[in-house]
Amino acid sequence: MKQNIEIEYKTMLDESLYNSLRKALPFDQGALQINTYYDTLNRDLFSHSIMCRIREYDNTFELTIKIPQEKGVLELEKILEDKDLNDPDIERFLREYDIDPSDMREVALSKTKRHLMEDQYGVWCLDKTEFKHHTDYELEYELFEDHPLAYDHYKEKLQSYNIEYHESKPKYIRALNSKI
Repeated sequence: MKQNIEIEYKTMLDESLYNSLRKALPFDQGALQINTYYDTLNRDLFSHSIMCRIREYDNTFELTIKIPQEKGVLELEKILEDKDLNDPDIERFLREYDIDPSDMREVALSKTKRHLMEDQYGVWCLDKTEFKHHTDYELEYELFEDHPLAYDHYKEKLQSYNIEYHESKPKYIRALNSKI
């Protein structure tokens, strides 16, 4: 599986601010992502703060496993032939955590319309995400690499767009909470 460290900053938005940013800034036309999240019924991955999902977009199925690190998140990624966890790499990973692959279940779902805009340090992602019981809006800044000026740049951009920071939990957590 491909590995990389993801470093991102993000804030929640309200619908009005989302729409204003969408119109005012040069975001692309956007793409739909369907995210299916997996874990055991006992939440064995979640107990280790690990997220497992298959993201479907443009007839592509991309597995992502996220594991928190001291700085950022280790992402393990693999393109799959279909929306199925039956794969030797996935099974090997799960067994490292004493998880029987047959115990994995779909635990949540979200659909995100994502608009992108790049700058010198990373990619701005303007997201409208639909969960089972609600829709929310978020602005993410995914860095190309860890850069000492990136966080200050992020804060300056928020200020210049008149965006007040509101903590943004990971979509996985928001999807799980939407099931309640």
